[in-house]
Amino acid sequence: MGRIEKVDEVHVLSRENGVLRLEIESQRGHDVREKIFSTAVQQGWTLLELRRETRSLEDVFREYTTT
Repeated sequence: MGRIEKVDEVHVLSRENGVLRLEIESQRGHDVREKIFSTAVQQGWTLLELRRETRSLEDVFREYTTT
């Protein structure tokens, strides 16, 4: 399988009982959920959950100043 346009990074968060939990980072302003869904269908993958999370500027600032 190739890359999905506008996806910058993919992080494996966990792998348990055959379930892979990923965090997918896309380019700012691009919602790639539809493309991820259609790719999953084409590949025969089962999606258990697909949601969009956004971080505010305050969240990003807090992340960088506390770590």
